[in-house]
Amino acid sequence: MTTTDTLRRPAAVPAALYVCVERGPHRPTLVAERAEAEGRDFAPRHGLTVTDTITDRYGKQDPHHRDGWLHVRELADSGRIGAVIARWPSTARLRSRAITELATLGVEVFYSWPPLGPTGADRR
Repeated sequence: MTTTDTLRRPAAVPAALYVCVERGPHRPTLVAERAEAEGRDFAPRHGLTVTDTITDRYGKQDPHHRDGWLHVRELADSGRIGAVIARWPSTARLRSRAITELATLGVEVFYSWPPLGPTGADRR
């Protein structure tokens, strides 16, 4: 690769990796570790760079009542991220209101769990 090739390549979009998963009874960190690994693997394949990894405790239905999600919103509001990667929408509870709020800021939400889409991603 030459310097010219590097200059023509678009910069990766900064993304927050948002991990909010239920803990398993026998290996409490396993699901979170898998979600993080999936997100880190997903990012470069979709032109994203993970700049922040944010975790939340599973349980609160509304993401607006989670400290981690509020941090995601701060990053989006300040323009520091252009995308959020979550494992799947039902766990993250990132439904209409939260996604719409991010979209108005120009931030896209990606789901890294392969079964969600034919190419391994469900882009909202």
